[in-house]
Amino acid sequence: MGPAARPAPPTERELDMKHKIAAALAALTALSALQCAEPQPGHTVSVGVAKSSDTDPRKAHWDDAKPAVEIATTQPAAGAVRMPAEAAPWRKRRVRVEFMNSSQVAAYLKAGGDMAVLPIGAVAAPGPDLPAGAPTFNVHATAVLLAERWHALAFPPIPYAFAGPTSDLPGTVSISHDAALAYTRKVIESLLDGGFKRVVVLCGRAHSRQVLSLTRTIYRDRRQLVIPCWANLLPDSNEVVEALGFRPADDIRTLASLRILGHPGVFEPGAGPSPGGSASGAAELRSRMGKAGLTAPALAASVHEGLAVRTSIKPADVDKAIRIMRRQARKYDAMPAVYARYLRQMADLEAFAPWSLQRWDKAVAACRYDAIPEDDETVFRPGMDKDAADVFVASSQFPDEAQPDYQRKHRAEFMTAREMAERMKDDPVAILPCGAFEMHGPHGLLGTDTFEAHGNAVVTAKRWNAIVFPPIAYTYAGATERYPGTVSVSHYEVADYVKAVASSLLKAGFRRVCIMWVHAPGRSTEELVVQDLLHEEGKVVFTCHPWLLRGLVEKLGYGGGEDIWTLSGLKILGHPGVFVVDEPEDVGVRKLPFHTMVEFSAMSSSTAWYMGLPTHHLRVRRCVKSGDEDKVIPIMRESAKHYDEAPKLMSEYLQHVRQAADGRRAQ
Repeated sequence: MGPAARPAPPTERELDMKHKIAAALAALTALSALQCAEPQPGHTVSVGVAKSSDTDPRKAHWDDAKPAVEIATTQPAAGAVRMPAEAAPWRKRRVRVEFMNSSQVAAYLKAGGDMAVLPIGAVAAPGPDLPAGAPTFNVHATAVLLAERWHALAFPPIPYAFAGPTSDLPGTVSISHDAALAYTRKVIESLLDGGFKRVVVLCGRAHSRQVLSLTRTIYRDRRQLVIPCWANLLPDSNEVVEALGFRPADDIRTLASLRILGHPGVFEPGAGPSPGGSASGAAELRSRMGKAGLTAPALAASVHEGLAVRTSIKPADVDKAIRIMRRQARKYDAMPAVYARYLRQMADLEAFAPWSLQRWDKAVAACRYDAIPEDDETVFRPGMDKDAADVFVASSQFPDEAQPDYQRKHRAEFMTAREMAERMKDDPVAILPCGAFEMHGPHGLLGTDTFEAHGNAVVTAKRWNAIVFPPIAYTYAGATERYPGTVSVSHYEVADYVKAVASSLLKAGFRRVCIMWVHAPGRSTEELVVQDLLHEEGKVVFTCHPWLLRGLVEKLGYGGGEDIWTLSGLKILGHPGVFVVDEPEDVGVRKLPFHTMVEFSAMSSSTAWYMGLPTHHLRVRRCVKSGDEDKVIPIMRESAKHYDEAPKLMSEYLQHVRQAADGRRAQ
């Protein structure tokens, strides 16, 4: 008797209706897990804290009984800062994962949501008067707009990559393809292992081939499909040119993206020196080579080469560009459905491919020409196609560190190459903040450690005459790895990535590079970084862990903690009202999950461990109230004075290292 015949794989027609119904229900349920009521035009709302419902764990309810930051949808008193709807705190908490807590991500995943959007940017000025963070701003804003339409979650961008032609210009941080792709791969794999079955990697056209190669490699090794996407929501098309009134370029894209991300006023046309920009002889030569079928790596000849910022752009043009970007985002509405269908097709193909070559050939033929069925539509949020009203935030909600002038002096991503070249004459310290992206209790934000490190760096920068570079958020998480939303990369991959970034800063002319790492397991990684750079490459970088809450107990009656750090850091970074701590649920006391860990510690020992409960990591204390950050930020500024001698000590130590090296060579 022969072997039993294997059943034929289900056809697309047989599975189509089942998959469509399941996808629609999952999208609607996932939406309800994150949905919060938006204000109607003409009303003032208060931002509240998310709580998990006792009756339905899939839903996150928004408690606005205690006002935190007053935000109006019609213009209030003079001096208020106008922002697009995407920059409102309730929109940030619904789409941008760094402003969500682990409980919300868990609710999203439990409700059937499974889609993550990961932007990949660069710190590289595309022109003399464009901010160095422009490539990251553009792809991050695109991720936010698309994620909201896709019912997906937008993760923080990976900021450092190979910068290409601008690698040697002031303000640019360029690392090798190998370092960037190895780090990016680990972040993607952490998302896949964390429950996100669909991961879309957004990048600029310059990085599209490298990202495509990476996603193909991931499929080869893991049999998991990741989709690279280089969507441009302000393309140079006739449709957009006609709607906008002029040809779009990186200047208008950056202006619109910064407003969507909640940073209006940091970059304005005409705010800096008169626009320059011209094509170099090398560029003209490359153009002639192209006509002859030749290619060569491009290099920018000087800080003056590149796109000039057009001073003719008006605020109304930026508003129009944002509306165009929202409309352009609709063109990608089919992505969730197409992605889900392709996963099914590939799974079916994988399932019956070994059976026979005929079935394999049939499957390939069926997959080669794939059209979207007319009735296969994505479920959209009611009214989402309408342009949402702008919101207005009182200017008093933005401390000095969040003002455009301060940001353009001390935060690299908001500086132009021309401004960076001028600042480099003062021999500034380069600060590289490093945090983590992990669960911080039921209410603490996933970006807590990164906000703390970044906020500390921005406050310290004024005392040190330093320039703060964009933070590295994805590091080794450790004990929180199995909680929703946590993204964890091994010590060694993180160390290689940080070493590449630090080396690029040294190559760019910064004599003193200081890493500020807040996350506790990061202390092991930073030791790898500083030791390897010194002993393998002869380069010296520093680490610093400033404690900027000196005297907090005396002034506020409670000690430092990640809850007050988060409140203060977010406000310093220009995101007031995103995290609210008033009257949190009673989540118990913070303690180690196993008493064994205490016993290990008593014997000067430790080991790897996991947190058994979310409350083992962070408890939002009842003593901390919204508004306390206004009292804490002055304390942080005062505490920063205790570290005033650090830049001088760095210089002395570098001199000591040089003298020691000269002495060894003389022997």
